[in-house]
Amino acid sequence: MQNNEQTLSHTLTRTNTAGLDGASGQPGIHGRSILENGKNGPDGSVQIFIDQNGNITGPFASPFRLELVDFDVTDGNDDGIFEFGEDIILHNIRVRNSGQLYLFCM
Repeated sequence: MQNNEQTLSHTLTRTNTAGLDGASGQPGIHGRSILENGKNGPDGSVQIFIDQNGNITGPFASPFRLELVDFDVTDGNDDGIFEFGEDIILHNIRVRNSGQLYLFCM
């Protein structure tokens, strides 16, 4: 610094405290409308269509419904005794589809 230069520094800090909360407002009143159930809508329906590469079949009014007709059971080691923890094998399983929609066999 040269002899004729002076540096002054002054810091001013101000704060503003928040005001007080105001008084609470008046309580509201309860609704005065009478609430009633609405009217029932019309009955709906469901139709199922199957689209296989643009070949559309249907409509079907219900999906498939499988009923177990018959089956055979064998114990895991085929000794005729069903033991705890042993595998149980089901075979010759027969089901019937009593629904409208046909089952796809792969």
